[in-house]
Amino acid sequence: MDDRKGFVVSVGSHGPFEAGDVEACESEFDSLCIEVEALKAENRLLKREVRTMLDTMRCASDVLTKLIEETK
Repeated sequence: MDDRKGFVVSVGSHGPFEAGDVEACESEFDSLCIEVEALKAENRLLKREVRTMLDTMRCASDVLTKLIEETK
């Protein structure tokens, strides 16, 4: 006799889960996927900002170096 009657195990998950839990897990997984995509987009924007800031700092450094050379 099967004692696990009414339980479902999803591939790649740790179970067993009750039949209603699978839908909740899938919904939570979908929410996490959406959040991961949003974080990836935010990460790309932050990397772009950092590159812009580094370029600005390099430019400012070049300008200051030229000014120092001119005053000597």
